Amino acid sequence: MEQSAPIMLVDFCGVRDKYDLLAELASEIAPRPLVVVDGLRNRTNELTPIRGGEFTHIAAPSQIFRSSAWSKLTNPFRRYLLPQDDDLVCLASQLTAMRQERDSGARHEDAIESLKSTSEFTDSCLRKYRPDLIIIWNQFHPLSRAAQVAARRREVRVAFMEYGLLPGTLNFDLHGQMGESDIVQKASEFQALQLDFDDVHKANSVLAALRWQQTNRRTQTPLGTAGRRLIEKANGRPIVLFAGHNDHASGTTPYDDRARRFHSPVFESSRQAADYLATIARENEWFLVYKPHPFAVRAQRFNEGDHVTLLADYDINSCIDLADCVVTTVSQASYVALLRRKPLVMIGYNQLRGSGCHYQVESRQEVRSVLKSAIANGFTTGQQTAWSIHVARLLKYYLYSFAGHAPRLEAARSPTQLAKTIHDALLTAPA
Repeated sequence: MEQSAPIMLVDFCGVRDKYDLLAELASEIAPRPLVVVDGLRNRTNELTPIRGGEFTHIAAPSQIFRSSAWSKLTNPFRRYLLPQDDDLVCLASQLTAMRQERDSGARHEDAIESLKSTSEFTDSCLRKYRPDLIIIWNQFHPLSRAAQVAARRREVRVAFMEYGLLPGTLNFDLHGQMGESDIVQKASEFQALQLDFDDVHKANSVLAALRWQQTNRRTQTPLGTAGRRLIEKANGRPIVLFAGHNDHASGTTPYDDRARRFHSPVFESSRQAADYLATIARENEWFLVYKPHPFAVRAQRFNEGDHVTLLADYDINSCIDLADCVVTTVSQASYVALLRRKPLVMIGYNQLRGSGCHYQVESRQEVRSVLKSAIANGFTTGQQTAWSIHVARLLKYYLYSFAGHAPRLEAARSPTQLAKTIHDALLTAPA
């Protein structure tokens, strides 16, 4: 390992608010250069290290992100062939389904071309820069998975970044995200990390401030009169909010043994879970509100009825405030629900697994009884205590402050600490 070998960040998800953090990181990891690979050709803010350091930006070819109209015109009968790699073959269907959620005309052939271009382009960057570590934004996006295929072939160590569990923060994971993260897979070690009274007090102050600010990563429509209409429609019945997730970028697709073990043990998709919850809502005189992930609203629509309604692009804080109970598989709404002090039922796994903050479902047979318990008992005193402790550990040991769509959460770890985490990881053998 060379101390001057670069760190490479690859973002094929189109994250536009990461550059301020990366400017700080480039300074902190010096003399190592920071190489950023993404598809953003017209950045609104130049990424310049604050105190020395070296930064290189590489704009990925456009065919990674969209179909090539010219190739369709010049050779409409072109055969698209993937390398004989099971990972990439699987990903073609995943990427096609993801694109069809926004564009029903998205073609499987174009997904194949995108994945092949992603793998080959990432490989070329790895050959040229020879990084000690490649950090990939979102482990589960199909283009991110294709980049991981290239990294494995070059035997380059991989880590992951993503928007943080709390507004104004960033997650950094060395081995996997959400249900695959170290704080879940090594839960006993994480929960043994030392806390004192001041840590918990700070966590409670942060939670109170975030609850008052009602910060959201994305600007959404206030619920307004739609909330009053929803309460009238519920007509006194308990309101259960189900927050869907982005199926194709959350570890649940393809729905295989790995997905069941680490992310979603009960349901194959958000829509499947919503259909089942709608059935038991009718049977138990509950009123179900289904809020699909913002990227999948069109694909996850279903017929509404007297016992169920669908809310699309409304503010998640307002939707949660109306609910008697919140249910999700892996959605970030889980943390928002606990911020809003609502009882949370997890039918899947994310970083909350084993924290004691929520109600956990392990099988379809448990869904009904666990929901009944959550509605009857609410957000218990024990769960509230566990939540404060969980957040205190996140702030002290896991989350990094990040100025993006939400204001930076200064109580989280600093970019200097992120650089140290990266440095320390590179001194140890991969797990």
